[in-house]
Amino acid sequence: MALAYDQQTVQARSSGVNSLQQTTGQAVDAGDLIVVGVGIFNVTAGAPTVTDDASQTYTEAIRNDPGGPEVGIFYVANHPGGTIKVTVNPAGASADIDFTVSEISGAATSGALDKTATNAGTGTTPNVSTGVLAQANEIIFAIMTHEGSSQALTPDGTYTQVGENENNASGQCYNHQYKIVADTASDQADWTTAASVPWHTACATFKEAAGGATKAHPALMAGPAAWCP
Repeated sequence: MALAYDQQTVQARSSGVNSLQQTTGQAVDAGDLIVVGVGIFNVTAGAPTVTDDASQTYTEAIRNDPGGPEVGIFYVANHPGGTIKVTVNPAGASADIDFTVSEISGAATSGALDKTATNAGTGTTPNVSTGVLAQANEIIFAIMTHEGSSQALTPDGTYTQVGENENNASGQCYNHQYKIVADTASDQADWTTAASVPWHTACATFKEAAGGATKAHPALMAGPAAWCP
């Protein structure tokens, strides 16, 4: 089965909360990859905990936490399936939280995570590069946030946006996007902000499941004498 982006749930943002859970259950298929892109503003250092009510704890693929605004990508490969609600619990309390839950079919059920990277700068062109991929046919998730006042955020035209909050007053602003690629070349995810701001980005790539070998017909394996009249 080829990689496919099946669905996403964009969680309504919340400001100054101890944790945030999806308000509506999301039905996911057994064996699929679930990826959660998180944007948080938190003065307490430390990684958030991401769980769901199918008793799954999500692995941190990558997190960019300069202190204050942070972004991260968390995942479960080979999910048992069912209707789930994801919960994000930040370190400490009273954090601004936004997150997006994505379901991907056709991903590797073990060893799915390939490349991760972070980047940071100041300006209007946030970006992050994957580095050379381990195999063709991977899905790239890229996420960004910024400091300062609310900004219009424009995603990369070669990616598909799956989650965004441009308002830094109602949650921690973020933009989350993905792309499925067919070769191993390094790929750069880009964004544009309306004004110059300090920005922070992260990306993670996940592998397609290996295809099964095609079996030859027994007669052909036996050689010409087995099938020639």
